[in-house]
Amino acid sequence: MLLSSCGNRDNLPKENAIKLGTAKVVVKLVDMVDENIEAEAASLPIFEYYDSEFISLQRDKDAKGNIIFKGEVPLECLKQAYAITLTSNDNVVGGCEVFLSQGKENVVELIFKGDQFKYARILDSNQLSAKEWHDINEIMINQAGMHHPEFAPTDKSLYDVSWQAVRKNQYDSVWPRFIDSAVGEYVIPESAEPWVMNNLKCRFAARSICEYTRTAKIVTGKKYEEPPMEAYTYLDSIDYSPNVFLMKTLIMSQRPFLSSLLKYAGGGFEAIGETPVKEWQEKLSELLAPAMKERPKLLLDLLAGTSYYQQIEENQPLSDVQKKNIEEGFTDDIGKIVLKRNEKLEEALSAKVNLQDLSEQTFALQEFIDKTYPGQPVVVDMWNTWCAPCLEAMKQTEEIKDDYEDTNLVFLYVSDTSSDLKGWENRARMTGGEQVRINEESKNAMLDKYSLDGFPSYLFFDCDHKLVHAQTAFPGLDRYRALLNQITSK
Repeated sequence: MLLSSCGNRDNLPKENAIKLGTAKVVVKLVDMVDENIEAEAASLPIFEYYDSEFISLQRDKDAKGNIIFKGEVPLECLKQAYAITLTSNDNVVGGCEVFLSQGKENVVELIFKGDQFKYARILDSNQLSAKEWHDINEIMINQAGMHHPEFAPTDKSLYDVSWQAVRKNQYDSVWPRFIDSAVGEYVIPESAEPWVMNNLKCRFAARSICEYTRTAKIVTGKKYEEPPMEAYTYLDSIDYSPNVFLMKTLIMSQRPFLSSLLKYAGGGFEAIGETPVKEWQEKLSELLAPAMKERPKLLLDLLAGTSYYQQIEENQPLSDVQKKNIEEGFTDDIGKIVLKRNEKLEEALSAKVNLQDLSEQTFALQEFIDKTYPGQPVVVDMWNTWCAPCLEAMKQTEEIKDDYEDTNLVFLYVSDTSSDLKGWENRARMTGGEQVRINEESKNAMLDKYSLDGFPSYLFFDCDHKLVHAQTAFPGLDRYRALLNQITSK
């Protein structure tokens, strides 16, 4: 994902808020003559870990003959981060990350020289330099790559002393070490410092503060009692104002923090279930009181939304009581976001999907499709739940499946046991089609047989099950559709 080169200095809106809407985007390419260029916009929704939304932008030309791309993209906030990416023949050739605003046309110029991408600028505001945006994203990549031992005291015996001793060490030593590791040689731009530092605090809270007993077990191998809520006063240092808390890059989501807080802080909190939103929030606020002087409404609303979201991710649709509670319990659009996600689950559960866990046996693809889908063309999508590019590509291909309903084309999805069974079942049901989970030995044999390098990979078989094309990495929508047309003779 290309995340560099542009942005704006006025990146803290006067009053951000969670509100569903759209933003008009115009991307102007200056001195670019490549006729194969394509553009897409991507954003990370509030309640997702890394499952970005991708929207293709439509190609056009302006009065001067410059290539432009236009589109209307969905936003969950009045102002939200998006990545604009340009590709040519499946290769990334340029792009930027921007904060798009609802209610106006957001214009971005991407400057080229001899088809080489140089820089980008937003026409209606001052911009962050390429160096500044590069530094922000490198910092976010660094913090995302840290694991539990890096969030624990170096002196593991402190866990045997007291939770107070652990917390003091985390504040005095671990937090500075975390910041040094994340920031390193990079510089946080002054205008972006409030929300960038808040993102880092949320990450630290999720792994070092909320997950106290889990981190202790990972680094010491011993089980410790959960400390009292007074041990979580770090939560009070986070800025929950919309202008700061809702601002993020595509590498950083609020979801890990919200999930960790619900699951671990003070031993964890009960799911919202069919409890009315206000009643559940009042109880949660009371439980959090020893740790937080104030429990902001935005935080409580997001925690309620996360609790509903977690239920949906377990393939448990919302009940009628829950739907009514959601409609009555939120003053912002969090409820609408949750209900929209629930509708997708209900559609997925009612759609035709065939799940087969074949990991206990040897799997041979050619034999399987010959026996199971005789006379039908087959496109094989090799993916896994942990593979972000796989999930991104699956979202893009979803929109064209309906175009092949009048054919006997089979969409066959193949995962392996590196995706745990429950996670695979949840994601596979949402995707639909023919889903197969195989063991890693069979997966490696497939990769070797078809000269593939990993995930995602694609195989296109015609109706006689002769291999037409095989490749690793998503070929792009146009090429993908062309290959589908070839094997279906459409």
